[in-house]
Amino acid sequence: MDLLTRKSWYLTKGTSPNIIYKVTYNKQMTKSRLWFKNTNPKKYPNVERNFTGSVKYYLSDSIESIFKPDKVGQKKYGNYIIHENGSVTEIVKLNCDTLITKGIHPDTAIYIGYGPLLYITKP
Repeated sequence: MDLLTRKSWYLTKGTSPNIIYKVTYNKQMTKSRLWFKNTNPKKYPNVERNFTGSVKYYLSDSIESIFKPDKVGQKKYGNYIIHENGSVTEIVKLNCDTLITKGIHPDTAIYIGYGPLLYITKP
């Protein structure tokens, strides 16, 4: 969990250079921030967009389809991030400067997902 929570992660793969997606984790919450840069400030002054959100999570060694609030912040290691909103994220790779994740949707009959998504510590 220390590698995951120690840094801010910026999505790099599959994003426009005009969009910045930042994710941070603490022991109980994941916080997301999405910026849309204004590419024409003379024509569109004050039009930059900024969205934020946060959700509780916990780490698990297996895919779980039901969020269990009593597990939040209890485990330091795990291959999966179980989110309060029902989504599951597989941690494909995690080191001091790279986070690669893959989204999984456990409520479907066949596990489908997206990714892998590459995050780095600096945009």
